[in-house]
Amino acid sequence: MLTFIVVVVQTLAGSVAGKVEETKLHGIFVEKFLNIHYAEAPIGKLRFMKPRAKKSWKGRLKKPDDTPIACPQGIKVPYIMKEDCLILNIWTPHPRPKSAAVMIYIHEGGYTRGTAGSFDGHSFVAAAGGDVILVTINYRLFDLGFLVTRDESVRGNLALFDQRLAFKWVQKNIERFGGNPQKVTIFGESAGSGSASCHFFSEESWPYFQRSILQSGSITFPIGLVDLHDTAKNMSEKFLGEVKCKNDKKVFECLQNLTTDEIMEHYRTTEYSMTKNFLLPVIDGDFLKKLPAKMLKEGKHKHIDLMLGVCEHEAFLWHFSNLHKNQTTEFYINYFKQVLQLEVGNLSERVHEKALELYEPECYPNFVEALRPTIELQTDKYWGCQTTQLARTWSTQSIGKNVYVFRFSYTPPLDMLVYYPQGTSGFAAHASDLVGTFGFPINNTKFSEEDMVMSSRMITYWTNFAKNGDPNVGITNITYNKEEFQRLPDWPKFTDSNESYLEFKELYEVGTGENLRQKYCDFWNDPEEFTRLNPVHVVSGSDKVSLAIGISLTVTTVVVIILYT
Repeated sequence: MLTFIVVVVQTLAGSVAGKVEETKLHGIFVEKFLNIHYAEAPIGKLRFMKPRAKKSWKGRLKKPDDTPIACPQGIKVPYIMKEDCLILNIWTPHPRPKSAAVMIYIHEGGYTRGTAGSFDGHSFVAAAGGDVILVTINYRLFDLGFLVTRDESVRGNLALFDQRLAFKWVQKNIERFGGNPQKVTIFGESAGSGSASCHFFSEESWPYFQRSILQSGSITFPIGLVDLHDTAKNMSEKFLGEVKCKNDKKVFECLQNLTTDEIMEHYRTTEYSMTKNFLLPVIDGDFLKKLPAKMLKEGKHKHIDLMLGVCEHEAFLWHFSNLHKNQTTEFYINYFKQVLQLEVGNLSERVHEKALELYEPECYPNFVEALRPTIELQTDKYWGCQTTQLARTWSTQSIGKNVYVFRFSYTPPLDMLVYYPQGTSGFAAHASDLVGTFGFPINNTKFSEEDMVMSSRMITYWTNFAKNGDPNVGITNITYNKEEFQRLPDWPKFTDSNESYLEFKELYEVGTGENLRQKYCDFWNDPEEFTRLNPVHVVSGSDKVSLAIGISLTVTTVVVIILYT
């Protein structure tokens, strides 16, 4: 049974109380401070405004509060949901260190859901060896965080300004918790990863971090953001109409006078209509002044040490709802052809044929394997190859900075992740790396010892990188069977001459490779040119695979819209 004592830290704004709790790692203790407000409540006249720093509460003690707070979102969550949600959580070793590296996690959730309270930082900090502090942050979601109005009284990206203010709070206060404000790593998964990368291209954020880890996403990916003057405004029209502000001459005032319940009612009816109402970061001329992809090519970004990677089967996220045992293998074969048509339908016939040659297997042993080509195709196009390209550009531009790439191919039990209540059928799906990143196996008996070792490896690599800019420097051994020590495999740098990566696969298969999925990425980089240089193998007319759609299926169009979930 975990026990705790209360501790107090004096921040610049006032005193906050936390708890000292014992972890499950050999008597290691961690201090946790939850629900620290870094901004004033963004309600009333502050709604749809940039966040304002929290005023002083000196003379009053903020008591320990373990109830997670979530910003308004359209799904049911076991947390307190309210607009006064701009909080952060801190986990620091006990006894408190003096100049520990700091890691700020930006949560996932497609910019429409999620909370800083989704993960417990005990195991993360404990496994790091006592010299890393973890911070998790909330930011406004959905319309409250990304709304853009036609009159531009609201210009989007408010959530990104929230994140920056949280970074600034950490910069000013983290020394009081034992942290080093000059050794900060921002990291995230999916939408959190996309968010983190936004700060690379926004100069006012640069003083607040020195390194970054991107797990499954970047704002530089083709569908990482939307156009301010067209798409974003169109997406906001439904919201304005439903809350009866669309035709109001004073749109901004109307929005500020809404009740939280009125906003929540819209969220409840549109949360899953993402193909029409999905909001993303925009080029607002303020936080993001130019297209990040263009700024990346021009080298106009913060040059830092970067770790980035993908899960082997990211696109399982888009298709697991179509995985039914009562469907035939033929169903999934035709499903693949429909997705293929969706992805290369505007290209030449020979490109279609080349894509089939690359992705369609010679046989389908079962219905699960029949879904694999679809997953692999879209994982390559939207995640894997984009990750390699970003690493390639970064390594050539950021001279003197380290770049490390990983692929997560391990498949621990995932029924504890809300995305996959029925598991992942053996696929290393989108977000599966979070199970290891935050040490779920260390605290949960449903996981095997193999899962625990894999999680310890990941946390050690992640925190070594935060401490030193190199995942190989720092802790080099992890505990196995409570007595044995296992040395971490060396993680080679990704360079312009050696495109290496580390693969998390099995307990004894954490290996390295080079040129991840190169043939497939060469295809997606320029399908027409690749096909010209690598012609399709000619087959007889009777054997040639037809691209005609034989079965009428419903392919979820979200696959071409949503990267961040």
